[in-house]
Amino acid sequence: NEVIIICSAYAAPAIENLLGLCGERCTVRSFERMQHVALLSQPVAISQLKLGDAVVAFSRRDVLMLRDQIASSGHPVSVIYGALPPEVRRREAERFAQGESHILVATDAIGMGLNLPIRRVLFSTMVKFDGVADRTLGESEVHQIAGRAGRYGIHEEGFVGVLKEAEPTALRLLKELLPKAPRAPRDFKAPVAPNGWHIDTIASRLNEQRLGAVLKVFMQQLKLDDAHFAVADLEQMLTLAEQLDLSAAKLTLRERFIYAQAPVDTRTDTQLQAYFEWSSNHARTGRAGAPWFLDEVDSHSRLDRMEQALRACTLWLWLDLRFPGVYGYVDDVIELRTSLNDGIERQLKGHRPLAMVRHQRARR
Repeated sequence: NEVIIICSAYAAPAIENLLGLCGERCTVRSFERMQHVALLSQPVAISQLKLGDAVVAFSRRDVLMLRDQIASSGHPVSVIYGALPPEVRRREAERFAQGESHILVATDAIGMGLNLPIRRVLFSTMVKFDGVADRTLGESEVHQIAGRAGRYGIHEEGFVGVLKEAEPTALRLLKELLPKAPRAPRDFKAPVAPNGWHIDTIASRLNEQRLGAVLKVFMQQLKLDDAHFAVADLEQMLTLAEQLDLSAAKLTLRERFIYAQAPVDTRTDTQLQAYFEWSSNHARTGRAGAPWFLDEVDSHSRLDRMEQALRACTLWLWLDLRFPGVYGYVDDVIELRTSLNDGIERQLKGHRPLAMVRHQRARR
């Protein structure tokens, strides 16, 4: 009977607009933040970190480097970044919430729905790589991250500042951005992606069975209400589709469309190659084959290797749900996923993998 949408104040007009197009009415209620967040006037050195502090960085490498620096000063540390599996992120958050770790080092992933007993949020930098180039954080990002400080009912007040080790301009930028109200994107339009009906309709009308060609028609010729909607960014889907048309042409158009929507990490060559190999095997034999990661990775592998294997586990299970009888090995994949989660958490606590310890002992 009722749907409650919780969002930033500046998103409300766009949501109201979309609901109006559906013939729905809504009531907008605004809430004031219960806890004040104060700006720290001076940078904070790593040696001055205290229980309840969260340090924010914007790359996995920087997060792990800061973890090591902070841990060397005697503080137990929790770590949260986007590439971590949800189970590990939850465990790391629980360690911090329960006081098992004193300091949290995280990317802006902490701004995405995690409620933690953070007293001070400290930026290690005000610059972020957005996939194309380094850029300064925007007002919305600063507010989202800084707002994690001062959880109501736990701390009387929250604080936000920068590390002393940050770039010289960091504190000045934070002072400029924090008072500014976040602004909605100009000329916002809701992105629309194709569904199975679109694909089937375009294919039948044009007598076209190449998924790449069908997607291009959707992207270039779909007539939308330009005032409210835009075609979603489908470049990754299009790239996958064009390769699937070549390597898995025997699959039906609908099957290739399902594959093109899979959560593939296209930045990782090994996952991309495995994905195309599985789909090609499916087209040729009706079975995907054996998952490479069952024999090549375990809970004592390198951290980046375990993270890569976990993404492959997620992809495999996603595909198995959609192609019953083609993938399989589900119990083994789930068991490995649990083991890898434990291995990653162990390494994040600073415990080195057994293989590495043995190697160093042998050298000594």
